Amino acid sequence: MASTVNVTTDMNVTSLLVDDTRQAGGRNTEVDCRVFTLVTYVFVFGLMCLFGLVGNSLSFVVMQYDRRVHAATFLLQVMAVTDNAFLLATGFSQIVAALLIYRGSSEHPLLPFMYKYIHPLVYITQLGTVWITVLIAFNRYIAICRPFQAQQLCTMSKVRAQVSVMFLLIVIYNIPRFCEYDITYGDWDPATNTTQTRSDESLMKKNPVYNIVYENVLYCLFVFLGPLLILVVFNVSLVRELLRVHRRQVARQLPPSKAKGEEQEQNITLVMVVIIIVFLVCQTPAYVNQLLSYALGNEAYDCGKPYYYYFHVSNLVVSANSVFNFVIYCVFRKQFRRRLKNFCGGNKDDRRRRSSSFFPTTTIQSEAKNSSESSSRSKLYFQSLTSIHDRVKVSVELCTHDETC
Repeated sequence: MASTVNVTTDMNVTSLLVDDTRQAGGRNTEVDCRVFTLVTYVFVFGLMCLFGLVGNSLSFVVMQYDRRVHAATFLLQVMAVTDNAFLLATGFSQIVAALLIYRGSSEHPLLPFMYKYIHPLVYITQLGTVWITVLIAFNRYIAICRPFQAQQLCTMSKVRAQVSVMFLLIVIYNIPRFCEYDITYGDWDPATNTTQTRSDESLMKKNPVYNIVYENVLYCLFVFLGPLLILVVFNVSLVRELLRVHRRQVARQLPPSKAKGEEQEQNITLVMVVIIIVFLVCQTPAYVNQLLSYALGNEAYDCGKPYYYYFHVSNLVVSANSVFNFVIYCVFRKQFRRRLKNFCGGNKDDRRRRSSSFFPTTTIQSEAKNSSESSSRSKLYFQSLTSIHDRVKVSVELCTHDETC
């Protein structure tokens, strides 16, 4: 009897399961499902991963030039790195699984190591994408809705500490994932010239208490309900504050020059609000998928049934959340588009002119230039002491540059 490899996920975390019996529609349905999985993950998801990796890398590099909002920029850069890590881990896991499904292979020597090491990395990076979004929402909420506390909570040192603690807790939380499977080595296989390996569920994984507490209760708290409720509260508060500031500007009728600082701050807030909304939209199918898996049971996942297709499509939607941020920056952040154009080879004169308005370092350069001119004047003055004629000549020259003469 032909063996098949099914892909099941908890919040887009791939697990490869070998099942000999769960075919709902015969051989033709099995072939159709294999083709569907191949197209979905290898071609569609593969292209998504490629676009996301390039877009997130460009976002990280372009944001290096944003020196005004240090904490916000740093958090968005961390999000870009986390999204890329998630795309790499889940991309490798899902694409390899889809290829094995298409080939009908269930004994590939790579499978035990994917169970043991790759899947925990997918859990870690995916949880990182969830909580870095929560951290961004928290910092933006403090900066906009609690500005007097921002000086204590949203400094670069505090934000770096928050990110470090967040990732440390995520790694600690996912340590049990590395202990869910045990790799066993069998006899040498002369036909394939390899040692036979297999992965078996550990005693901890088989423990019902572990499944109830860790897989269900803690999952709902830290991956499902907790982040969802926090993001909804923060996002509603940010949207209200944006509307309130907009009404205040209209009432005050500020000219563009006076409202420029507030406009830039609002634009950053708008970008983060859009990121949060996209996150909620992309993660909702995964939340629904988690509930359906409990309600419908494993048989609903049989090849050819509606839940089978919903399951894989929801995987794509969840993964798309790590791809869309670059598009959001390009659509809603005008300065990002300008910097991206300059980075990709824009006009040099235009880049030099715009850099004077983008970077606050121009003020330092101006001060350095004035200091250099002042030093030259002083040097010229003391050299002029060699003769009365030169001293008078230099004094006249200095007075032409100094209003106090």
